[in-house]
Amino acid sequence: MFKPKEKAPTTGEVSKVVNIMFSKLDPKERDRIINLVDHFLIYDLEISEQDIPWLNSDKQNRKEYRHLLDMIRLSTAKLLGEYDKLIRKNQLN
Repeated sequence: MFKPKEKAPTTGEVSKVVNIMFSKLDPKERDRIINLVDHFLIYDLEISEQDIPWLNSDKQNRKEYRHLLDMIRLSTAKLLGEYDKLIRKNQLN
């Protein structure tokens, strides 16, 4: 059966989700996690810092690329959040 494509989230929607996810953290912990995500993109995915829109204002007009990186950032943040829950749960047991 044919399924219509769901509307892809916008960059603004993704940013809101990231902000909501991190709103429960203190600023120092939020910055630490954001830096981990950026480090992952630069060193593990080997994306040049020059090509990451939120680190390079010259790339702000490349919507498709920015959207892709926002989705990678959101996915990575979600994975790190789930990993953090697992670690905390294991520390309590």
